[in-house]
Amino acid sequence: MSSPQDIILSYHDVLIRKNDLQTLENHSWLNDTIIGFYFDYLEREKTKESPENIVFSSPELSQLLKLMDVQDYGAILDSRITQETDFVFFPVNNCDDREDPGGAHWSLLVYSKPEGSCFHLDSSGGFNGTIARAFSRKILEFLTGGKGKGFVEVKCPQQENSYDCGIFVLCFAEVILRHLAGAGEVGGCDFQGVEGEVKSARKRILELIKELSRRDGK
Repeated sequence: MSSPQDIILSYHDVLIRKNDLQTLENHSWLNDTIIGFYFDYLEREKTKESPENIVFSSPELSQLLKLMDVQDYGAILDSRITQETDFVFFPVNNCDDREDPGGAHWSLLVYSKPEGSCFHLDSSGGFNGTIARAFSRKILEFLTGGKGKGFVEVKCPQQENSYDCGIFVLCFAEVILRHLAGAGEVGGCDFQGVEGEVKSARKRILELIKELSRRDGK
């Protein structure tokens, strides 16, 4: 059982422990804590200058929304995700347990209000396509009143192993975020070079956690 001494970083609502860092090692599958931390970091630190209202959903919230009835969305969503929100990034997995955001594969679903669509990026050939499509219907019903244009499966770089799906999700999200700064929409985003970012992302995120931990006095 983990103890307070195992905590490496307390970043707002996310607690990172020693065993979470192990998922950043090569050949490891990222867990929901690391994905949740980095999404929170991107929203807090990388959207400050953006004119759009951009939200990064936690894995736990995405899992709950994915499995619950859309009629119940209003009871759990706060003012961060409303019909006025321009873009929402959802990490999606293939787990069907409402209490566990785990599973065997991560992909990225991005809601775009300007385009009235949900864009799905899957680094493993549409492995999560059916799940993401069903989830997007709920998102569009709640955020557009069912007036959205629909679901877009984006052609994107593919992983060459069984463990980098979560890293691809984080890198896809960063590339789209940079693209939004100039384009104001998801369509037309260029994903060339993502493979290179994936190769260095584990080390980069680990160094970020260590730096934030030093600032936090850990």
